Amino acid sequence: MGNAIRSVLLVDDDEAVLEVLGKTLQLRGLEAHTASTLTSAQRALRQHRLDLVVLDHHLGEQSGLDLLDEAVAVARVVMVSGYASVALAVRAMRGGASAVLVKPATIDEILHAADEEDHASPPGTLPSLQRVEWEHLQRALADSEGNVSEAARRLKLPRRTLQRKLRKLPPTA
Repeated sequence: MGNAIRSVLLVDDDEAVLEVLGKTLQLRGLEAHTASTLTSAQRALRQHRLDLVVLDHHLGEQSGLDLLDEAVAVARVVMVSGYASVALAVRAMRGGASAVLVKPATIDEILHAADEEDHASPPGTLPSLQRVEWEHLQRALADSEGNVSEAARRLKLPRRTLQRKLRKLPPTA
């Protein structure tokens, strides 16, 4: 990783998830902080120097999206959700999240998603055609406010084709 991840804040209302992911990070030699509410997460964002925030979408009656601006201001953010949708992904990515993953996500998947930004093409190089296509699809989806049918109409693609293309991971170059 270009910007090594050393300190991670895990924000989830499930204490068991926090414990397992926290211990896994510690076993890898990373500093792990946990928070189960927005208030405790805000406190942790102020108290610790963080490289990554893993933010759950549903925090009881609250939403992790409410913390996104503050988290993005201090660290990379990977949002996770058991109820992931295209609309959530669009909102999170527009808000500055590096990635949105579906739960259960492993530490390897989370760290890989956070690391994706470091593998972007260096300035001055042309991105691959697959990368340009993927970014164009994401832009059309965002412009359609997460509505896949509307994005497909704008792109003049069958809806199922667009859905299949959106399920693919973004090309790294």
